Amino acid sequence: MEISELTIRIIILLLPGLIGVLIIEKLTVHKEISSFKYIVHSIILGCLSYLTLQFILNIVTIFRFLIKNNFEPKTIMFWNSLFNAEIPISINEVTYSCLLSVLLAFMISAAIQNKWLNIIAKKLKVSYKYGDEDLYDFFLNAKEIDWVWVRDEANGYTYEGHVNSFSETKTIRELLLTDVKVYPYNSKGEPYQVPALYLSFPKNNPLFIEVPINALEEKKMEKAKKITEGQRKGLQKPVSEKPRPSSPPPPRKSKKTSK
Repeated sequence: MEISELTIRIIILLLPGLIGVLIIEKLTVHKEISSFKYIVHSIILGCLSYLTLQFILNIVTIFRFLIKNNFEPKTIMFWNSLFNAEIPISINEVTYSCLLSVLLAFMISAAIQNKWLNIIAKKLKVSYKYGDEDLYDFFLNAKEIDWVWVRDEANGYTYEGHVNSFSETKTIRELLLTDVKVYPYNSKGEPYQVPALYLSFPKNNPLFIEVPINALEEKKMEKAKKITEGQRKGLQKPVSEKPRPSSPPPPRKSKKTSK
């Protein structure tokens, strides 16, 4: 298969967008995107990187005019060299745009992870959507979630521990707990303790994750204490070791209603 010169030029010129999209993909939690959307996002971010470079050049031109009274506007060659083979590609423009795409990717990732767009839309009463990820990621990403009880009815255990990390694929949900106590599912029997525990659950199996009430209260008290100490001393102390919540209660029996 022969690759045309136009294709090579487009790949080189849109390299900043490809780099930026790769960074955003690694830094954010999102649903799987199609190849078409991946290409569209790369094109948009690439063009945005070149527009940002042009904006910076315009600012520099204005400052030069104000300081030296010398007005010499500079225009990047990206738009002309994209489809005109006679105009050479500026390696400097591609390099600077790649650096700007990294900065833009970090900013966009922060906006996605902190739900800036959803927060603004919610305040304007435009939309009440919480984000693109499912409730599993949204729940475990919440700042209040620290200690949890994980009910594993299939294997007959209840796991109590600190949420360290989690991930999700098309078929399974993974969860890493630290400082873990493992209880029998019916809470009858002595628990044993392990420093860390990796859990993997198929998506078609029910998964129950509970948050102890006293764990949420300790989280609120700890946050208030940090704010008070920060206001008093002008800095915040590192977070101390969090107290373990009380033992999990036995699971509630579901009431089945006859039709």
